[in-house]
Amino acid sequence: MTAKISDDCIALLWSRRPSWLPNMDGVMESIQSAKWRLRTFSKLWIYFLSQVPLFEMDQEEDEEDVLSMKSIGKEKKIVCVFRLTTAHFPLWLIFGLNVICFDNSASCIFHCVFVGGCAFATHDLMPHAGTDPDTFIYTNFMKNHCCYDAIPTSSKLVIFDTTLQVKKAFFALVANGVRAAPLWDNKLKCFVGMLTITDFINILHRYYKSPLVQIYELEEHKIETWREIYLQYSINRLISITPDCSLFDAIYSLLKNKIHRLPVIDPVSGNVLHILTHKRILKFLHIFGSMFPKPRFLQKRINEVAIGTFRQIATVQESASVYDALTIFVERRVSALPVVNEQGKVMALYSRFDVINLAAQKNYNNLNMTMREAIASRACCVEGVLKCYPHETLETIIDRIAKAEVHRLVLVDSNDVVRGIVSLSDLLQALVLSPAGIDALQKQAATE
Repeated sequence: MTAKISDDCIALLWSRRPSWLPNMDGVMESIQSAKWRLRTFSKLWIYFLSQVPLFEMDQEEDEEDVLSMKSIGKEKKIVCVFRLTTAHFPLWLIFGLNVICFDNSASCIFHCVFVGGCAFATHDLMPHAGTDPDTFIYTNFMKNHCCYDAIPTSSKLVIFDTTLQVKKAFFALVANGVRAAPLWDNKLKCFVGMLTITDFINILHRYYKSPLVQIYELEEHKIETWREIYLQYSINRLISITPDCSLFDAIYSLLKNKIHRLPVIDPVSGNVLHILTHKRILKFLHIFGSMFPKPRFLQKRINEVAIGTFRQIATVQESASVYDALTIFVERRVSALPVVNEQGKVMALYSRFDVINLAAQKNYNNLNMTMREAIASRACCVEGVLKCYPHETLETIIDRIAKAEVHRLVLVDSNDVVRGIVSLSDLLQALVLSPAGIDALQKQAATE
């Protein structure tokens, strides 16, 4: 959105940010920060104040009408209110001594205080002709919130030096209940990559011979040794993002690079602030998305929107070995496998995280055990089989996957036969990237 104010003209570009404060604390720092996307062509000072409405307006909507306004905070004298109406977005422009307020139906109310006169304003919120404006709600929401917004107040972060033994590193992941850790190279004095459950799976799959033969490479190799071997066949750089990048950019990076862990790195200090995941982003959307009206397309059934994987679904038989499951993980690049019986009925879900528990139970030398045995021996606090059905709405599925804090739902028919997988990647692609005309997923499953 752009607002032009004369005689001294200002071009004002902003993002909707939940961290705005209803006071003047830190205003100067905010103005100087690039992430506020502020650009001025005059000497006028622009202050962002709050995302919470400062005033309560009467219901009159006559253009160029003077509305009575009750101040919630400090009293302000209002002179005139303009209401510009488009096909989809009403835009309130409140002109007066030192207050201007913008409001549109697709977002929260914005406020800025300026010094100087004002004459007119323009905006570019009109969606493409023939397009349902609801389509872009989640896309715009993610574009207008940065990665820093999604970082929790408190979280656990484990960092490994590349000289640490691989076995000790995986035990540390289990002990701390995390699924990945940034890797620090003390020689280069920087972060060079991530150690994830995928590495553990690849090591087991590459070097496992039989239950009687110890996996020397897992027992003795250092992380840097494994990286030298593995990087011959994979990405040779750390994929990361800065805290002021948008969540839209984060989603695109996660899906495009087919990863589930995206380090948020401070560009000044070089420190890792957080590991951003699909789950964290969807949870952020689920919590704060309730602040605006739910788009109509959420009421569509899953079989209408075709969100998910419905062909060539990767599954594993109960009678198959754990090594067979590892082979499917490596070759199909999926993050979980429905465990099915001979009739195709889903009996359990075996995820990559279950594989790391082999380290905790010290069972990684016996990959010949059947999936039935592996499921029975795993810890009780694991991700169960959460199902969804073709007749259920997209809203129901999003609520279920967000509240259960799982990475995917198994789509089944009335007989519990597997018909598809609906993952977090599928949902983020459909809700955020597809409306922007971007297909980062390309119908391939992401890896850890």
